[in-house]
Amino acid sequence: MDTASNQTASSRLESVTVALEDHRPQPNQEHLALAAVAPPETADAATRTVTVVAYSGEAVQRLDPWTGELYQLRLGLEDGQVRLGRMVGAPVLDSHANFSIRDQIGVVERAWVQSGQLLARLRFSERDDVEPIWRDILAGIVRNVSIGALIYKRSKQPDGTWLADDWEPMEISMVPVPADAKATVLSHFTRADARSQPKEVDMQETIHAGQKEARETVDMAALRAQIAEEHVKIRKAVRAAGLEESFGEELCQRAASLDEARAAIFEELAARYERTPTRSQVAQITHDAVDKRIDAMTACLMRQINPSKYEDDPGNEWRGMRLSRMAEECVRLAGMRRPTSPHEMVRLALSTSDFPNVLANVANQTLLDAYQYASPSYRRWCRQSTAPDFKTIYRVRIGEFPSFEQLAEGGAIRFGSVAESKEQYAIATYARGVVITREMIINDDLGAINQLFAGIGVQAAVLENRTVYAIVTTNPTMSDGVALFHATHGNLAGSGSTIGVDAVGAGRAAMMAQKGLDGATPLNIAPRFLIVPAALATKAEAFVTAGNVIYTKQADVNPFAGRLEVVSDAMLDTASTTAWYLAADPMLVPTIEYAYLEGAQGPQVERVENPDDTLGLKIKAWLDFGAKAIDWRGLYKNPGA
Repeated sequence: MDTASNQTASSRLESVTVALEDHRPQPNQEHLALAAVAPPETADAATRTVTVVAYSGEAVQRLDPWTGELYQLRLGLEDGQVRLGRMVGAPVLDSHANFSIRDQIGVVERAWVQSGQLLARLRFSERDDVEPIWRDILAGIVRNVSIGALIYKRSKQPDGTWLADDWEPMEISMVPVPADAKATVLSHFTRADARSQPKEVDMQETIHAGQKEARETVDMAALRAQIAEEHVKIRKAVRAAGLEESFGEELCQRAASLDEARAAIFEELAARYERTPTRSQVAQITHDAVDKRIDAMTACLMRQINPSKYEDDPGNEWRGMRLSRMAEECVRLAGMRRPTSPHEMVRLALSTSDFPNVLANVANQTLLDAYQYASPSYRRWCRQSTAPDFKTIYRVRIGEFPSFEQLAEGGAIRFGSVAESKEQYAIATYARGVVITREMIINDDLGAINQLFAGIGVQAAVLENRTVYAIVTTNPTMSDGVALFHATHGNLAGSGSTIGVDAVGAGRAAMMAQKGLDGATPLNIAPRFLIVPAALATKAEAFVTAGNVIYTKQADVNPFAGRLEVVSDAMLDTASTTAWYLAADPMLVPTIEYAYLEGAQGPQVERVENPDDTLGLKIKAWLDFGAKAIDWRGLYKNPGA
C-alpha cells in the first residue's frame, strides 16, 4: 500500500471511530498526515533496500574506562575525519551481534555524508530468519540504527565534549534502542520535509477530502474488521519493542491509530532510555567496546615492548598503562568485583575477562616480529610454495620438447614423447607451548614476556633453516634412486679444493653442461649463489667482492667478482667446515622447495582455554612446514680442502 492509500485508510478509520466512540478526542491533523513513525518511503520491497541515517552528527554518551565517568562523544563528519572506504560491503548486523554468520542480516550498498549526517543504503538478506525483521522495517516498526566504529584519534573540545577526529565505521546494526536517538530508518515524509513541500501541495485539504469521502462511502462491518486488524498490529508492535502487553491494551482502549501507537511506542522507549542512560552501552556507536578495545590494549603493550618500531598514539585510552593495571581494568570491565589481592586479580583477569586475548595478541605480534627479523638464509636460494593440506605433494617436471627434424618434401611429421620426473614430500606440524606466569603479570615483567614470545619466533626460523640445510648436508636419495650430489648427476666435484677461480669455474662448467630429461639438451644453467659454512664466509666474500684491484697479469683476474651472491650459514658447519656449494636462481631452476600450510605461513599461536593445571596463561605455538630437493641440476657441491 502506498503512502496516499495509507493516509486515506487512516482518515476513514479516524472518522468512523469518532462516530462509534464519542469519547475519543479529535486527533491532530498534522500528526495524521506526517506520522512520527510511518512506513519508510525509502524502502524498496523489490530490491529489499532501505536508506537510513547511520549517524545524525549528535554527541552520544560514552563510558570512560579509567574513571568510570560518562562523557559526550561526537564523531567528526568533515573531510579527513571519517574513513568510508570499507563501508561499501560492510555487514548489517542484528544489534551488533557478531558471533555467527547468521548474525549478519544484510549488507551496506552505499554510504555517504550529507547535510551533517552519515547516510547509508542497506540491502537485507532473503533468509527466512531475516524476513520478519525486513517486514517490520517495511511496516515502520523496526527503525532504530546504530553503527560499530573504530576510533583512531579523538580530541577534547572547548565545551567539554570529545570529538573523534579520525574514525572508521565498520558495521551498521538494526537495534531496539540506539545510542544516537536520531539514527533511524529514513522516511521521506517527516515534519521537516513537509515544511519544504511545494506550496501548491495542501496536505490539510487532502486530509479533509479523505475524511469526507470516508463518511460517505465507508462500510461499517468492513471498518470494524479494519479496526480489529489495527489493534492486532498495535499489540504486535508493542511486543516487538519489548514493552508490556498492558501498554498495548491501553493504546487500543483509547482507540489510537496504528501511526499514533507507533509514535507512542517510540516516545515510551526514548523516555525509558533517558531514565537508564547506561542501558545501551553495549550497543553504542563504537563497536570497539570489545574487539577494538583489545586491539588498543595490544597496541599499548607493543609500544612498551618495542618503542623503536611502534609509534606512540596519544589518542589511545590505554596509553602507558602497566600490565597489572590493565589486567585489573579488564576485570572491572567484565563486571566482576574488585580483586582483593594480586593473586585474585590475576585469577579473575585470566578466567573471566578479555585479558587473555590481549596477551595472545601480544604473543602473536612479538613472535612474528622476531621471526621476520631472524630471516633464515635458505629463503634466498630456495623456492617457496604452499600446501592445501597434509597430503603428499607431488612435483612433476616435464622434459624438453623433442628436437626438430628436417622434413623432406612430402614427408610425414614424426611425433615424439616428453620425459618427466617426479619428486614428492609432505609438510609436518611442529609445536610447543609456553606459560605466562602470574609472577610476570603481577611484576609487570613485559621484558620477560617479550623474550618468551620472541623465542618462539626465533626457534621457528631455526627449525626451518635446519630442515632445509639438512637436505644439503645429508645428501638424500632422489626419485631416480641416486643421491642428490653424485657423479651420476654431474653435480659433485671429483676431488675437493678451496674456493678459487679454477674450482668455481669447474663448478660453473658442470652446471652449464647439465642435460635435460631427454639426456641430450644442454641446459646452460648459470650459478647465482655461492653457499658456504660460516668457517668460509670471509674467504667467500673476499672472492666475490669486486674491489679496486689492479691486476699485473691476466691470470690473476677473477671473472666471478661481483657475479655471485654469498650465502653463509652455520648449519652447514655441523657437517663440514670445508664443503661449499653453487646454486642456480630459484626462479629459473628450482632446486630445493619449502612449503607452509596454505593460509598459515610462519608460526601460529593460540591461547589455551581453561588451563586448570597452572597458575598462569598457556600459549601454544605451532608451525606447519616441509621441504624437499626437487631437482639436482641447479646445485653443485665441492667437498673443499
